[in-house]
Amino acid sequence: RDPEMSRGLGDVYKRQISGGAVEYWNADSQGRYTIETTVTITKTGSKSWTDWFNVFKNKKYDDIFSAKNMKLLNGDEKFEMPSKNDNVVCKPRFYTTDKTLFDKFVNGDEKMTLKIELARNQSKTFLVDVKNKTISGTI
Repeated sequence: RDPEMSRGLGDVYKRQISGGAVEYWNADSQGRYTIETTVTITKTGSKSWTDWFNVFKNKKYDDIFSAKNMKLLNGDEKFEMPSKNDNVVCKPRFYTTDKTLFDKFVNGDEKMTLKIELARNQSKTFLVDVKNKTISGTI
């Protein structure tokens, strides 16, 4: 028996979420320091394609992504519906107006926490290393 499944996390977590690029920008004209993460969510396991499609149906980034001490800049953006290739590539962009916090992320003194919730009460939190531009395992 798969230990991840026995934790009640369903077919769409841990191994199915992978981090990609991490980019960041200094303050814009509104004083927002921005960090963009690229996350690929892949359908695996026994979920049917219809169930997989319904994970994202009518959802916005605000419904699935959050980060501690950060706000989602593109929270109203809707997901592109998954095609039969079973991959969804997302680019949530978070911001803060706190330059000290942003500098801690960029200098590597602190890691950003990225929470992804694909189903009610089933979420995983990842560490975003902004300095090294990586997203790593769950915490």
